[in-house]
Amino acid sequence: MTSDLMDYFFNRRTNIFSTLSREEIRILHTIYDLPEYRRYLPPLPKEAQPVPMQDRAHRRFPVRCPARLRIERAGLFHSVASTVYECSEKVFCAHVERPLSVGLGCEAEIDLGESERCVLLVEVLRLSKHSNRMVMFRIRSTANSQGKHWLKFVRALSNAATAADLEEATRFYDESTPA
Repeated sequence: MTSDLMDYFFNRRTNIFSTLSREEIRILHTIYDLPEYRRYLPPLPKEAQPVPMQDRAHRRFPVRCPARLRIERAGLFHSVASTVYECSEKVFCAHVERPLSVGLGCEAEIDLGESERCVLLVEVLRLSKHSNRMVMFRIRSTANSQGKHWLKFVRALSNAATAADLEEATRFYDESTPA
């Protein structure tokens, strides 16, 4: 989201920023720490410092990638539709069509672009406190060719400069780039 869009949706069209707790304001300042965003955020409380994101070892990127989960239960395979909305090298977050349980292992087939797709072995790491259909998945391994494909995709996102670039991240994807 650009700083202008943030201002439009959260300051002009709604009053959401005025309803945030101190903790939420601190987190926002940590996530949107560039000068062009700060002018639109609610002021950081004087005694508050931005929250260090120590639990995030890798930068996360907003995406919208259709995905299918292949889950085996009692020898039968079930397919669960989902949409990946945030990704990093080691984890991704997705909206899933039905609740899953923490620790569940499955195969995730993720559409990265028009003709780009990867299949990863993943595990449900945690559920959102707001919805059991918002799930964080841990990628079990990126050592195989599919994992390397994923890493190239995520690294291509780090080269994106604008929101439009993020929507077309695969155009930054270069087969010659090492994973």
